[in-house]
Amino acid sequence: MKKRTMYIRAQRKKQPKVFKTTNLLCLVLLLLLLIAGVARAQGYSSQIKELEKELYELKLQGGDLFAEDAYNLAEKNISSAQKALDKGNTAEIESMLRTAKGAMAEAARVTDQSREFFADALEARADCEPVQAALTHSPKAWLKGESLFRKAVRARDKGKTAEAKALAKEAEVYFREAELYAIQMVITQDARITIHDAKKIGAEKFAPRTLALAEEYVEKTFDAVEKDRYDREGSSSLASEALYQAQWAFYIAKWAQDHRKQKDGYEVTWIEIDSAMTRIGREVNYRPYFDQGLEPPTDGIIEQIGGLFYEVRRLEGMNDSLFTLVDSLRMALDLANAELASWRKQYGELESEFASEMEQKRLAEEIRKEQQMRIKRLRELLSEQEADILIDGRDIIIRLIGLQFASGKDEIPTDTYSLMGRVITALEEFPDKRVDVEGHTDSRGGQKANQKLSERRAHSVRDYLISNSKTINPRRVTAIGHGESKPIATNETREGRGKNRRLEIIVKNVVRSVSE
Repeated sequence: MKKRTMYIRAQRKKQPKVFKTTNLLCLVLLLLLLIAGVARAQGYSSQIKELEKELYELKLQGGDLFAEDAYNLAEKNISSAQKALDKGNTAEIESMLRTAKGAMAEAARVTDQSREFFADALEARADCEPVQAALTHSPKAWLKGESLFRKAVRARDKGKTAEAKALAKEAEVYFREAELYAIQMVITQDARITIHDAKKIGAEKFAPRTLALAEEYVEKTFDAVEKDRYDREGSSSLASEALYQAQWAFYIAKWAQDHRKQKDGYEVTWIEIDSAMTRIGREVNYRPYFDQGLEPPTDGIIEQIGGLFYEVRRLEGMNDSLFTLVDSLRMALDLANAELASWRKQYGELESEFASEMEQKRLAEEIRKEQQMRIKRLRELLSEQEADILIDGRDIIIRLIGLQFASGKDEIPTDTYSLMGRVITALEEFPDKRVDVEGHTDSRGGQKANQKLSERRAHSVRDYLISNSKTINPRRVTAIGHGESKPIATNETREGRGKNRRLEIIVKNVVRSVSE
């Protein structure tokens, strides 16, 4: 055994160096192949994730509806590529990804054409979302509109353009009907609930007139919304009156329920009226008596209040005359003093005024150049098609025209990442300044829904800026949603509503004022 071991060692010493070098090269080559395989797998994983994201964005645009076959083909190949990658079978992944990309491109093309073709119907369909018309208030009209819309899509796929147009127009009518009814139900919801509660405790018996008035105002609100569904001020006023009358009917019914059980309920009522009106009369130095009913004490209080108003007006007139006389005397004294002082200081004041005016002009010119320089630097980053750059007092406003969210959504579109990157570059020029990210919507949809949507969009942009910048201080960036409260154009036209749906980034206290 010992001889055998010595023999093996001797044979190893005799092996040529070329053989050892070859083994080392094989190991290195194997390691390189392993690294290349890992890198290739990582590359495939990255491509799949990017395609999944693009597929999701396409779905938000209606790709699964307008280009169902191409969309499903893309989805199937992306899923298959992921499964193959999970199993380590990378041979066919490249082909799957190519097929998915081609199908997505075709789906995107068809979707863009379809969205343009069905623009009016899609707008009506989207307008139903903020007021929850589809699922809550008018599902029949919504489902009918949705059915017709899908038939219109299929008709267009078959080349029946005229039929598709007619179906889409009919679907639009149902969508608008769903939106109208939902707005009516939302704006009168509190009043209707209160009317229902009032009826449960006997308002139809104890407060029929007030209850009927509440229901009448609900109907008036419905009529006002039908006349102009976007006139929020008028319909809200009617809805508020309906709610008030419903609450008043509820109170009357509740009061009657509580007092009818008492033997002296009617007497208690008059005692309470006497107590309330006596408190009012005490404030105007009048004691009401109710032995002749409500009319005499009511007239007495009104007459007493009228007398007090007359006395107040008489005293105010005397007071105004005295103040006028005092002001005239003060004015005369001030004019005399001013004239005397002007003769003494005229030359010095003129000289100081001239120097101050020159300094103001110099500072104004310096600030103007500074503003132009800042706007120029920002314009080098953001084109006029991407953003409006405005100066508001000491603040700079970056109004992002190029950032358009999907209807009802707060995700930042992937095609605006480049724009958002340049916005970050622009903000990094002001590292010590406070930044407000403000979201705005048009007046379509519910006010609360619009407020929440604007807040989510503002927070989405704020989070993107902070996450993708190493220098922007999160404590200095605030997200604010204004909903529909600050329009910059009319909400009566599509163009105006488009301008009102905006995202503004305000850099605070950047521009100096002349007084600084």
